[in-house]
Amino acid sequence: MRFFLASMFLVAMAAAASAREVPLPALVGHYDQDSGFERSVTIELDVAPSRVESMALYLKGTTTTGQLICFGSDAMSMWPADLSAYIHDFIENAYWYVEQFTPEEGEPLQSYDFEMTVIFRGLFGPSWDFIEAGSFKLDFSASGPPYIGICSADQAPATAIDDAVLIVNLVAHQLPIEGKSWGGVKALF
Repeated sequence: MRFFLASMFLVAMAAAASAREVPLPALVGHYDQDSGFERSVTIELDVAPSRVESMALYLKGTTTTGQLICFGSDAMSMWPADLSAYIHDFIENAYWYVEQFTPEEGEPLQSYDFEMTVIFRGLFGPSWDFIEAGSFKLDFSASGPPYIGICSADQAPATAIDDAVLIVNLVAHQLPIEGKSWGGVKALF
């Protein structure tokens, strides 16, 4: 009897694939030497996924490139902003990360608008299993990348994030209960 009820429950469950957009207002703001280059946010999904297919980070804003002075050269070098985010997979002790330099080319001390969607990649063999609980932490940084020791920082890059959204492609199991009576819902179990 238990096997029959369990099999009926599995048949009654429907897998619903969807892309969930999670606004990240905690990441919106200025990143510079005065206000800091890093922030963290705890993500709460509105549904506990049975499987995560992929994740991406959408960012829109403006960056002002920094300036490096390298020894042996009279020219100033552009120092781009390094936009990066990390999610720690505590089960596998690995990471999901995104990293994008912006702008990739340009002049020192110039402002550039950007709008990008970057897909998370794995580092050290992570899985998405830790997200099944529906909650996790994302660490974000908008700083200048490390520079070579023969250069000195004249001015670090600054970034303003206007919009940040986490896009989670997931599969969630849902029970088809809409339009059913209480007896119909009880019958699923």
